Amino acid sequence: MKKFMIISSALLISLLLAALVCACTIDQGDPIPDTGAEPTSGGETEPVTAEGTYGTTVPSTEETAAPVTSAEPAVTTGITTTEPATETTVTTETPTTSTAQITLPVITAPVFKADLSDYEKYMNPVDEDWSDVYLVLLNAANPMPKDFENKTEYAYLNSRVKVGSTGIFTYSPSLYFNETAFNAFTAMVLEAHEYGIDSIDITSGYRSYSKQQSLFNNNVSKTKKYVCDSCEHVCITKNSYKKCELCGSAVTEVEITYEEAAAQVATYSCAPGTSDHQSGLAVDVVQTTLPSKYKSLIQEFGTTECGIWLAEHCWEFGFVLRFPPDKEEVTGIIYEPWHFRFVGRYHSLMMHELDICLEEYLVYLEETGYFEEESGVTSEMCKNIIPEYPETAAGED
Repeated sequence: MKKFMIISSALLISLLLAALVCACTIDQGDPIPDTGAEPTSGGETEPVTAEGTYGTTVPSTEETAAPVTSAEPAVTTGITTTEPATETTVTTETPTTSTAQITLPVITAPVFKADLSDYEKYMNPVDEDWSDVYLVLLNAANPMPKDFENKTEYAYLNSRVKVGSTGIFTYSPSLYFNETAFNAFTAMVLEAHEYGIDSIDITSGYRSYSKQQSLFNNNVSKTKKYVCDSCEHVCITKNSYKKCELCGSAVTEVEITYEEAAAQVATYSCAPGTSDHQSGLAVDVVQTTLPSKYKSLIQEFGTTECGIWLAEHCWEFGFVLRFPPDKEEVTGIIYEPWHFRFVGRYHSLMMHELDICLEEYLVYLEETGYFEEESGVTSEMCKNIIPEYPETAAGED
């Protein structure tokens, strides 16, 4: 037992002496091995160069930056473990960053049969605000205030003219339309005439908040709810509904709430404050020479020669088909081949080439830095899409 205690005491004394020797060695300034990273006050790491200086944090696609190694031990003279060196040296590659630039499609000027040179300034507005002012978005997520017409930020939309005889074509309704958009629309009708497409009429233009409210409430009041007596399929509609569309059995009308009716109506008639028509930049059209059924707004209009031509060429005049057939989940509105919206030719060209709707386009512009001051996109780009007109075309006297 005494032998065991002597051995234990000897070991303990040996350990204490070894610790004392290590402490003395550190105090004499022996180099500290390079670990590759030093914790900052925020708990993150800053890369360390081979020379031992601390660099600024470098963006990386990796979750954790790889430590910097060196064949030679790091020199720690003049560098503390709490304060970074005054001079910053980074040896790792820094990713190149720049302001996002909008991706432009191939700029192709439209080719017109008619001489529309007098209308160019309307189709392709290049003024102090150029066509950006026509990008106003109205939908369920971006409602317009009830008293918007008294707001200065909407003043440009108040530049409306009465739709009637233009001296070239006569439109039957007494409606209002934004002056720039109306002149661009007139140019579109003139060009359609060159393709044998006439009798394009406007059925709806600008609508006030109160007018939209009246239309919406009227549609809600006419909406009914039916339940199939056999399969219990539910149908909410303002159309006549006597047999189940699924199994053909009889249906029974049941009580419907305002919310149910309003939700259904909102798919084809916007609630007040959310209608594209309230911008003063939207128009509904028909072709009066078509059979009587086409004089109402129906989706079959998109299959007619007039509907097809307008959908394909509207961008040339600064318009877009506001509610395309493949964007219903984005716009929240059913396909409306009769509804066209003015945005100016620069933006209509972009939307046409990118095959996106207004909601998607505004997100695209935001994500690509278009609205940033240094985005590199200017109204000068509009001038690249000004066509040559018949009387001034190259090669003609």
